[in-house]
Amino acid sequence: MEYGVLEREYARLRPETFGLLVKKYGHTAVAAKRYTASAFLGRTLGELSKRGAILWHEGPATGRWSYNSSISWWALPPAPEWSTRSSWAALGCDVEYVPGQTEMES
Repeated sequence: MEYGVLEREYARLRPETFGLLVKKYGHTAVAAKRYTASAFLGRTLGELSKRGAILWHEGPATGRWSYNSSISWWALPPAPEWSTRSSWAALGCDVEYVPGQTEMES
C-alpha cells in the first residue's frame, strides 16, 4: 500500500499514539515543517524494512502526497505483485485523521 494509506490506517488503529506523534513532530496537514510524524513513521518503516519485517518499493505518489514525484509503498512478506497496489487516490482517502489539521484534501 502507498505510504499515505498506511499512515491513515495506523492513525485509525492507534489514534492516541498517532496524536502524540503529531503533537511531538507536527504534520504537514497542520503546518509546514521539515521533520514530521510522517517522517518519523517513514524512518521507522525503513528500519523494519532493513530487518526484513516489511517490504519497501518505490512507486508513484498520489493524492495528498502527489507533490512528490514518488513515494514509498509497503507490503508484508512474501513480495506481492507491486502492480496491484492500494493507492491513496484509488481508495479516495482524506486527511481527516490528522489531529489539528488546517486543510482538507483528498
